[in-house]
Amino acid sequence: MGRVRYPDANRLMIMADSDGSNGSRVNMWKMELLKLANEFNLIITVCHFPLA
Repeated sequence: MGRVRYPDANRLMIMADSDGSNGSRVNMWKMELLKLANEFNLIITVCHFPLA
């Protein structure tokens, strides 16, 4: 959906909580984001919210 609305975009910002499977210390999540970035030629920024 994003490619249709923003065909020239080269960056993606993800806002996520800092717990569970997408935590800032989970290596598998980071590796999959790297694959996504490489596949679509994107610069990906992740902002982790602190736990409440």
